[in-house]
Amino acid sequence: MSDEHERGADPSFDRYARMVRRALGVPVALVSIVEENRQVFTGAVGLPQPYQDSRETPLSHSFCQYVARDEKPLVIEDARVHPVLRTNLAIEDLQVVAYAGWPITDHTGRTIGSLCAIDSSPRTWSSAELETLEDLAAACSAELAERERRRSADARAADADRLSRENRVRLALAEGLVAASTFEEVAAAVEDAAITHLGCSGAGLWLRSGLANGSRDAQPEGLLTFSGSDRLQRVPSTRDEWARATEHASVTVTDPTPFGWVTRRAMPMFFSDHAEQDTVFPEMAASSGAAEARAVMPVGIGAYTFGALVLTFREPRQFSDSDRATAAALASYVAQAVERAWALHQRVETSEILQAAMLSDLPEVEGLSSAARYRSADRGKRVGGDWYDLLARSDGSVAVAVGDVVGHDIQAAADMGQLRSMLRAIAWTGDDDPAATLGELDRSIVGLEIDAMASLVFGVLTRGTGHAAPWTFTWASAGHPPPLLVDPAGEVTWLVQERRAPMLGIDIGTAHRGSVVQIEPGSTLVLYTDGLVERRGEVLDLGLERLGAAAQRGHGGTAEAVATGLLAELVPDRIADDVALLVLTFGD
Repeated sequence: MSDEHERGADPSFDRYARMVRRALGVPVALVSIVEENRQVFTGAVGLPQPYQDSRETPLSHSFCQYVARDEKPLVIEDARVHPVLRTNLAIEDLQVVAYAGWPITDHTGRTIGSLCAIDSSPRTWSSAELETLEDLAAACSAELAERERRRSADARAADADRLSRENRVRLALAEGLVAASTFEEVAAAVEDAAITHLGCSGAGLWLRSGLANGSRDAQPEGLLTFSGSDRLQRVPSTRDEWARATEHASVTVTDPTPFGWVTRRAMPMFFSDHAEQDTVFPEMAASSGAAEARAVMPVGIGAYTFGALVLTFREPRQFSDSDRATAAALASYVAQAVERAWALHQRVETSEILQAAMLSDLPEVEGLSSAARYRSADRGKRVGGDWYDLLARSDGSVAVAVGDVVGHDIQAAADMGQLRSMLRAIAWTGDDDPAATLGELDRSIVGLEIDAMASLVFGVLTRGTGHAAPWTFTWASAGHPPPLLVDPAGEVTWLVQERRAPMLGIDIGTAHRGSVVQIEPGSTLVLYTDGLVERRGEVLDLGLERLGAAAQRGHGGTAEAVATGLLAELVPDRIADDVALLVLTFGD
């Protein structure tokens, strides 16, 4: 690799670094080759200058040297307190605090460096993150081996070609499966890779139905086991399905099918043409025009087989040892992706239950209709720090709140739960002065040592006496976007305070100020968090204009209709920030 080292940056290995950064959510990722007196970064993303351009450091700045020396992974949560690494110059010059490095090997199997993820803050690396890093390091090592074998004699050309093909599949799978969070996405990724890189005509994934209906027993090793049904379900495909796959989309492991047999016995089957398969499984006699050759691979981890992967080929073929090894590698990647998707599914269910418990149902209030919506930016956890609340108080008034804790993960959700509970208690027992309520909550955050910052708009609605009497809305804001009021005529007013107070949790000496507005029957009040209006790369005013126009278009509808319309019009499928929305419509 010495010639490669001299050239420094390599687009292919930069791609591995980008994949690690994207998959693990770290600021820096490297493909580091360790030499006698230096380490060379053939792949790098996120390094401070001048190291990003120079692509090398002396070993005084190297953690990767220990991965190469010990030939095993190195996982550090905080290098500043590590007995060996705390004096390493990479901590100060490269901002290396947390480090996870996996060995990469050359064509001889010798460990020559590390594929590593780096964070500038202390970090606990999850098992899923380390599994992903291991997968990508294996693909990176395969590419290194491929390059070395290309320099070998012509006699080894066939072996190099096999490694190249396997590496392309593994790289495509690694890239596709890194972001796969559902079984359908796993099936789509493996199908794309099989068709593009293996020349398959199709690929299908059958999984035990226990995966879909939640029949899973967690084992200490974290593997999947199943109880109840032994039925296999085909994961829906994004491409045209072949006839036999459609007809056998749901089977049991004891039915006379190759995927049932493979799942039950945890052994692969290879058929050079459909006549060979028909001899073994006559009940599945292939129709004319169907694919010929098939490889049916068990999908599982350890002793647990939870499905089968079917690869089809348009023309008859004899499966070589190389073909069989590639199919086995493909099945192994799929098994790990299925395990991760299942774990994510379980985590999402738990998180949604937690979020739903913290965002209670809205009370019924005479003369007032309400609707609320919540969307999380965290695709995996589906929880965050935004919240809404509507509290009918004993004196007939109604407390209203929409808040946003900094962050959009489970920790933000936990902080949000504390703040929301405290605000409810203060609002229930407090007076009608929202500014005083915010001040009390601000002091409680500091006094109870809650490590959180949050924006919040809080107000109290009091209904006037007599027919068609207006409501009085007394409110205060702490660093929060302004509420929007649409009057009966459809005119939009932004409820902006002259003096903008900072977020809660920053300065307990902040003098919060209240404001008062009269709300006529037939009006609509919209409270929201910034995720509804902010977009990366544009000024906030554009988002507010969109919201105002959308609210005008929905004015006159029910609170539910307005909330549904605003979310559909303003919130894309993938969002960068959490969104909480509370819509109130005022009747006669």
